[in-house]
Amino acid sequence: MDAENKQRISLYLDKETVAKMDSFIKQYGYRSRNDFVSSAVDNLIADKLLGKNDTIISEKLSKAI
Repeated sequence: MDAENKQRISLYLDKETVAKMDSFIKQYGYRSRNDFVSSAVDNLIADKLLGKNDTIISEKLSKAI
């Protein structure tokens, strides 16, 4: 995604969550906290959308696999 399509936001997390996040960033090779949070949000949105359309998408995925 290019800079034109990005928006800066503020985010408050408790210190324990940030420590866990930093550990995952190192462990799984994320480039930055921003990269990690962006990936986490994208995955959460995809999970929620999949859950909403579970029967249709699950059938399509099963057939594709």
